[in-house]
Amino acid sequence: NTTLSWSLLGTNGRPLPTWMQFDPASRRFWGVPKNRDVGTTHLVLTATDTLGEQAQVPVQITVQNLNDAPTALSLSTREIPENLVGRPVGRVSAQDPDPNDTITWTLSDNRFRIIENELWLFEALDYETEQNVRLVLTATDSGNPPLSSSLTTDLRVVNINEFAPKVSPQNFEMRSGTAA
Repeated sequence: NTTLSWSLLGTNGRPLPTWMQFDPASRRFWGVPKNRDVGTTHLVLTATDTLGEQAQVPVQITVQNLNDAPTALSLSTREIPENLVGRPVGRVSAQDPDPNDTITWTLSDNRFRIIENELWLFEALDYETEQNVRLVLTATDSGNPPLSSSLTTDLRVVNINEFAPKVSPQNFEMRSGTAA
């Protein structure tokens, strides 16, 4: 007929992880772990009676990873000069909250490709027929199941002077006393 007090600590008396809380009155613990908390946490639950006698039991909490979609998609450029072919025109980036996921890219326009996080153009754009190109970039992670996010952007095609004037040397003859 004694009252027990309860405590929950990490092994070797360390405090609980920052994401976890424990209520000794209800003997309940809860929390919202983040991706950085994935893995196993070892704890010790201690019951202490009014005479100071203790009983301990190990508690193991395993946080499993749930896949998160890539975030923060970006493209470093908004303008592309016309007639540029076979060159990188900008850089792409995305972040994945899951530390071991890799990202693959797909594009809505087959004139473009992504090679090592650079956006390459493989077919010339012509300002006279197309001043803007709408491009949808989709980043898909390697998680299970794979998740994706998309970025829709409008690229402005920059006009360049393609037809510089050409003047060829000319010879003219005039006779004195005649009108030209």
